[in-house]
Amino acid sequence: MAIVNNGLLGTFFKKAGVVIGRRGKRRNVMTGLHKRSKAKPTEIQLEQQERFAELGRFLHRNADLVAAGFKSAAKGKEIIGTAFSYNYPRVFKEDYLDYTRLVYSRGPVSIPCGVQVTALADEGTGHMRKLRFTWAAQPQSPNCQYADRGTFLIYSPERNAGVSSVHVVNRRACACDVLVPRYLAGFTLHCYMNFDSADGGRTGDTVYAGALIL
Repeated sequence: MAIVNNGLLGTFFKKAGVVIGRRGKRRNVMTGLHKRSKAKPTEIQLEQQERFAELGRFLHRNADLVAAGFKSAAKGKEIIGTAFSYNYPRVFKEDYLDYTRLVYSRGPVSIPCGVQVTALADEGTGHMRKLRFTWAAQPQSPNCQYADRGTFLIYSPERNAGVSSVHVVNRRACACDVLVPRYLAGFTLHCYMNFDSADGGRTGDTVYAGALIL
């Protein structure tokens, strides 16, 4: 049953005969009823679906970082969709997703230089449970301030899980340790970071720090 919002000639949502009304991207949209195809998907379609799913898992799993990192780039559009549209043509090489090219943020704040990530032993157990991000010192400029705050992401595609640390150190620290949960041990961990301005009003591009297995 359709629900009319503003009188007989106004907008509506839900089903009205063979027409469907909905609200999307700040617009009122009317479409015909969708007819599900009975044809089996082709191999190319299946590969396309898997690509969509793999990229979607990363973006939705890290939705909070994406929301902050693509807010300005979205310019009022749906943020996850904007991040998907930006990443999709850039991250796939033939039939696999290149995790070194994924980004959860875009902006004018200067990227860190000389980024590296190394594993550290936990002092209590001796097991490798920490990752240390390091980066080079940089001179200050309008887009590069000592007070810029770092955000760090560690992600496992195999587990579709990870850990993030948001605004935990400033640019001048040149290092940050992130504790890795035990359930991620033994899996490939892809590591990323970026800087945001101290007031949180601007963000910077994501930088890939490296991959390793604890």
